[in-house]
Amino acid sequence: MKKFIINIFYFLSILVVLNTILNHYGNELYLGSYKEHALDFHSYLLSDSRGLPLKTHTETYGVYNFSAESDSYMDMKRKLNYLIKYTKVDTIYLTVDDHTLSPYREGSNNLDRSIYYATQEDYPNSFQYFKDKLLFNIALLQPKKRTILKNHITSYFKSDSNQINNRAIKSWEQLSEVERLADANIRFEYQHPDSYNSEQLISHLEAIIKLCNDHNITLIGIQYPLTRDYLELTRNVSHGASELFTKKGLKVLDYRTIFINNNDYFSNQDHLNDKGGKELIPLLFDQQSD
Repeated sequence: MKKFIINIFYFLSILVVLNTILNHYGNELYLGSYKEHALDFHSYLLSDSRGLPLKTHTETYGVYNFSAESDSYMDMKRKLNYLIKYTKVDTIYLTVDDHTLSPYREGSNNLDRSIYYATQEDYPNSFQYFKDKLLFNIALLQPKKRTILKNHITSYFKSDSNQINNRAIKSWEQLSEVERLADANIRFEYQHPDSYNSEQLISHLEAIIKLCNDHNITLIGIQYPLTRDYLELTRNVSHGASELFTKKGLKVLDYRTIFINNNDYFSNQDHLNDKGGKELIPLLFDQQSD
């Protein structure tokens, strides 16, 4: 019996060491830049991928760009609670684009990654919080971490002869009118598959508004610039995030139409490129002095 217990102890010790190693590298590969953040700012930008082209240029205006590709309002709420807990926040700039309350965002999010920022305030009870945190740090029970680690390891054994034949990627301004319209339609159908709004996302957005009210944080909505081609499809289609802000008496900075004559400012139908991001920043944050 004693030998059995010793063997179990050794086995569990090996598992703990193995998980520690796998979890460390798994987090590095899976989270990547998602876990990067700063706590020495008082103003933060929370957005999905539309905020990414602004990069770190926002810091010129004392605003930290805490955006991430695919962040939903639940992810942003977790980040907000994290900021409230660990630093002093005065102002939050939040995306309120026409697609952010679309039902498709319920499945297109970072809920598995934003656990990294989750605090007890995000959960109805401590048990659920500690359970999620524990599971998040057990790499062997995380399918995505396991897959990324597996692919990373096997990539060392693959032949370099399997070269990917990358065709030249055109910028938005280089596309023909037909190509631009086709891309805009594909994105529109993806972002607006249904006419109704997500009640789940509405509840998270309202929770963000309440958090800001409770902690005396100024909350400002942003609608990012869009191309003319995409605007023509979405002009009368909105899932209501900006309207919710307006009803609550919150300020919304609507820049959807500001660059409709500047295709060279966009990487695709609804995302700025670096050039466009730099042009938007002074227009956006100079509003603070209004």
